[in-house]
Amino acid sequence: MGGPTLRGVKLLRRILAAVLLAAAIAGSLRLRGTGGTPPQRGGWRQLQFPPEPGS
Repeated sequence: MGGPTLRGVKLLRRILAAVLLAAAIAGSLRLRGTGGTPPQRGGWRQLQFPPEPGS
């Protein structure tokens, strides 16, 4: 009497709950991880190569 359909509804609820939980966690991590202020000093600098052995 409605056994398979009740199982199916329970399975769908569990799947939906898992997807919603994953979306909530991903959303909170995305909002929380907005970064910060980029470095105010630094940048590119010239590389110092060692002298070649044959020269």
